[in-house]
Parts: sequence; C-alpha cells; structure tokens
Amino acid sequence: MNAPALTNVGELDRRTYLGGSDIAAVMGLSPWKTPLQLWEEKTASEPPEPLPAARLKFFARRKRQEPVVAEMLADEYGIEVTRLSLDERPNRYIDPEYPFFAAEIDFEFLMTPTVREHFPEREDFAEIPNGEIINGEIKTVHPFAAAAWGEQGSENIPIHYACQLMWGLGVKSRRGALCAALFGLDNLLAFPTMPDAETIGGMRAKGLDFWTNHVLK
Repeated sequence: MNAPALTNVGELDRRTYLGGSDIAAVMGLSPWKTPLQLWEEKTASEPPEPLPAARLKFFARRKRQEPVVAEMLADEYGIEVTRLSLDERPNRYIDPEYPFFAAEIDFEFLMTPTVREHFPEREDFAEIPNGEIINGEIKTVHPFAAAAWGEQGSENIPIHYACQLMWGLGVKSRRGALCAALFGLDNLLAFPTMPDAETIGGMRAKGLDFWTNHVLK
C-alpha cells in the first residue's frame, strides 16, 4: 500500500509525527540530537522557537542548491528527476500503517538503462526494472567531512543519513533509494541504497515504542 502525500505540509507541526530527520535520534545515532532532546521537542507544550537567523540562512542556502544538484544528476548520471521537494510544494508522505510516521523524499526519479550503467558493480540496484520510481535524498557535504563517506556507488554513507534513507523506504515503499552527495561546489557522488526489511522493521518498532510509550505517555 502506497503512503499518501501529506497536505498542508507547510503548516505541519513537527510535534505530531516522527520524520526522517528524527529517526536517527530515536535510534541514538544522531550527531546532533539525543533521544531525550527529541522527546523534549515532541512533548513541548508550545511550538519550538524560530531558529536563529544565521541557521535559517544556512538551511535556505542548502535548499536552493537542491535544484542545482538535480540538474547535475541529469548531466552526470542521466537521472531525470520527476519530482523535487520544494518549499512551496514539499514532497512528504505519511505512513499507511502509522499516521504519526512521515518522510520527506527530496527527489524521485525513474530507473532507466542510462541510470543503471553508471553503477556497474551494483547488481542489486541494476535489478530494479525500467520505469520504477526510486526515492532520492540530497546532501551537501563540506570537503573536510568527505572521509566519512565511502566510494562512489557504494552504500557506505554516514549512518544517520542511512537511517533517513531507510526510514523513507519504510514510509514510501520503493525498491531502492539514491543518496546524491555534493562535496564542495562540483563533486557529485551517488550512493544507491537498497531496502533491508530487517533494518526497516527494527527502526519502525523502535519508532513505535518511542512514540507510544514515551511521547504519548
């Protein structure tokens, strides 16, 4: 069953759901937030204070780069993005089983022979039929952080980002996902990620426990 797209997502209160940027914290794998800090955010009586201007500017700058990355994916990998998540039209989905699970998919694209030939070592990725929609995640990476990433075409990405991709594959079930990482200004690498049922199931169980036994209580 496909997850439906969220409506009025621009006004969505993050205290009402667990998203892809939350799950690494739930798992204790986030470099930015502990499970306790996430719990405090989700159970707060008031919406969080607006981010500082410098932080908002940082996020806005990153968001403006996503259409550029989409163009680079077309130029360098033959990937034609069919849907890109934008501020005015976010590409977010709710889970068909648990309505308090949600995921924003940065971009979506179709598998084609051109895409497939850029990942000759990935037989699992190559098995995705032509025309199938694939989830995509965009990351902008400072060159100093490049050591945390593996070789082009591998699944070796920072674990908190891997959590986000797997969470998206659980909410919006697809046969694969692609993490497009832009290092600096012009070094774009792509990392196919295949869904792992055991990992996704474990994450969902952990998310369900966090939400029902801690947030709701």
